[in-house]
Amino acid sequence: MENQPSLPKIIKEYSTESVRSTIKVYLSVLGPLGTAIDELVFGIGERIRGKRLEEFVGVLSEKIDNTRIGVDYFQSEDFYDLTINIINSSVKTNSKLKYEILSEIYVNGINRNIKWEQDLIQTFVRYVNELTPKHILIFKYLAQNVEEFKDLDSYESLFNYFTAQVPTHINDKYEFRMYLKDVENKTLLRFSKDINEFGSSGGYMALESYEEVPGITLTSIGAKFSEYLQK
Repeated sequence: MENQPSLPKIIKEYSTESVRSTIKVYLSVLGPLGTAIDELVFGIGERIRGKRLEEFVGVLSEKIDNTRIGVDYFQSEDFYDLTINIINSSVKTNSKLKYEILSEIYVNGINRNIKWEQDLIQTFVRYVNELTPKHILIFKYLAQNVEEFKDLDSYESLFNYFTAQVPTHINDKYEFRMYLKDVENKTLLRFSKDINEFGSSGGYMALESYEEVPGITLTSIGAKFSEYLQK
């Protein structure tokens, strides 16, 4: 596509003027309260979102400058949905780690514009929104070292081992367990039912034996998601 501006420039110059104007009309009828909300959303809030978007685009620019896409996909709803979703996600965080992941997802998404892959990619964008940097660091570490924990027998030992290896400032073992449950609920990792919970001397008696099921399993979805966390 000739004379097509770079994707980072398109994103940075993306405008929501029509939506903004409509909201301002409704806020105007609220008097002083509307003025205060307007300043929060379009004053301070706008500056914060602008700063975050600029930082995200800076990260994205390093990965996407030489990327070219076909005109049909460029004008498609899939491209629109992915781009808007990525923009909205980037302004919800100030995490450089999340900017890196969102950039990897976006580059992969526009280069592999197959419908079912787009659906999964949109799910991964949602995961980035919902998971905190601590969630992501824990998942990344376990995904990269899953073989080391195939004989894991307790969350207590996992907590002690992880906190000794990774400086995440997680000092509460139940906070750590919460992160593990969240990651498992997203089917990124699977934990054996034979693993002892905190304060327990015996695991849940499952139909599967401990020898048959590894302590931690990286699922196929988790393996795909972890690809965006390697760089």
